[in-house]
Amino acid sequence: MGRKEMGTRRPATPVADDLEYRFAPFAHEAMRVSQVDADVAPPLAGAIAPTEVTQTVESNHLLELLRRQAPAEYALLTPHLELVTLERQDVIFHSGEAIAFVYFPERCVASVVKILSDGRRIEVGTAGREGMAGFPAFLDGSATLLECFVRIPGEAKRLPVHALHAAAAPGSIFRGILQRYGVYLFDQAAQTAACNRLHTLDERCARWLLMTHDRVRGDQFELTHEFLSILLGVRRAGVSQAADGLQRQGFIRYRRGKVVVVNRSGLEGAACECYATDRADFERLLSQSARSSIVSG
Repeated sequence: MGRKEMGTRRPATPVADDLEYRFAPFAHEAMRVSQVDADVAPPLAGAIAPTEVTQTVESNHLLELLRRQAPAEYALLTPHLELVTLERQDVIFHSGEAIAFVYFPERCVASVVKILSDGRRIEVGTAGREGMAGFPAFLDGSATLLECFVRIPGEAKRLPVHALHAAAAPGSIFRGILQRYGVYLFDQAAQTAACNRLHTLDERCARWLLMTHDRVRGDQFELTHEFLSILLGVRRAGVSQAADGLQRQGFIRYRRGKVVVVNRSGLEGAACECYATDRADFERLLSQSARSSIVSG
């Protein structure tokens, strides 16, 4: 995968976009109605009242946690955040190279992959608006043996690593948030390892489609056979078989690299237990009410 210019720069001032942030870490739980539909749309359970939505609201869950839990720390961080637009296959960090920036996705989705000696790749982690891409930099790793690239294009907030380390100093609220996110990433990787070994291809395909649906705004997203084969670690023929099966059951429509989720509850029923386990773990660690049981230091 070749190098590409990393993102189109845009002003970094956080604003509430056309989809009001409802303090939901995953996009399908956020309010997804246009201004035309806003007056007739029913409120979501636990939603923030419209009067509470301000121009400083963040579309990334980790940044919004920081804004709510530590406004002073958030105010010091925001001048260093830069809003960029990332394109499909933009490389966020290369295997074996130092990470210069971390990214807090708002509308994009990034995949973390392991590349084997024969060139085959398999996804070992994913990051959307619920998290951060470039987490090894938080751990002061000079480089990682993983690669991270953009799977679904869109906007993200970019932060230099030196600013990340300064903001996440020992004893800070931000450090605690990122530590909890690190536990979630570890749990997600372990769950994926078990899933790849023990569950059927159809179950795993349903899980990954749900995870992608969680991280995009809307029910349609682009996902080619090539990317699905990386996600699932199988040949394209296996991807076609699994996607066709889910389509025949009426859970998705899949044509020319575009997926439309038409029956989310059915798709959840087709997925293995790993999807629900992963979601419950995130809620435990990184909901608004969650507090770190990890001592920052």
